[in-house]
Amino acid sequence: MKNNLSENKKKKPIIGIIKPDTKFQRILGDIGNPNTWNLPVIYKVMKGISPEKVIHNDDSELFSNAIETAKILEEQGVHAITTTCGFLIKYQKAISNSVNVPVFTSSLLQVPMIYHMLNRNSKIGVLTASCKAINKKHLDDNGLNNIPLALKGMDDFDYFQMVFIKNQQEKFNRERIKAEVIEAAIDLRNSGNELGAVVLECTNMSPYAYDIQNNINLPVFDMYSLMQWMYAGLIKEKFN
Repeated sequence: MKNNLSENKKKKPIIGIIKPDTKFQRILGDIGNPNTWNLPVIYKVMKGISPEKVIHNDDSELFSNAIETAKILEEQGVHAITTTCGFLIKYQKAISNSVNVPVFTSSLLQVPMIYHMLNRNSKIGVLTASCKAINKKHLDDNGLNNIPLALKGMDDFDYFQMVFIKNQQEKFNRERIKAEVIEAAIDLRNSGNELGAVVLECTNMSPYAYDIQNNINLPVFDMYSLMQWMYAGLIKEKFN
């Protein structure tokens, strides 16, 4: 039995995960923590590329690093590729066209599907690391144009910015981060828009998705939900 289980585990599809060069702690629930997953993952760091650079810059160094990292993961035998920064969605088609495995750079890729599930009068709330940095390249180029969105960024939440964007602290106060993320989610819900669901753009918010949902009472989608959905397509159950 042990041999069979071991053999089955070896045959499971592997997800490759691109990571910016970060020093902050990856707690359970974070996409960058391998213990978050009940599926095989491997990581490849974009050396010298900080979260702040991914979010606020769009240059040849960042672009080529993202492409190269994806190709390395493909060479290592992964069956699909994702990232720990939703702002890499600006290179979604470029990365997916550079490899021969599925690529899903951001939880925002779920937005069109969620939109078609909701009442036509509903909006989708997007909680993002930076509302100021989101532009047409993130939205229109990935099928999010003409979808009614309500955006809320963490731009004015200093502790969140210091830890996850400026990458200035290794260990952090989880309760303080949770409080900021919940406050932002409640602000989003109370923004006057008729929200039908919320999507967490930032993968560092996933550890708090349960708390967010408990406070806003809406469906909440994130990279964790997208990862599980993608993996379900890579490995199917046998019913007979």
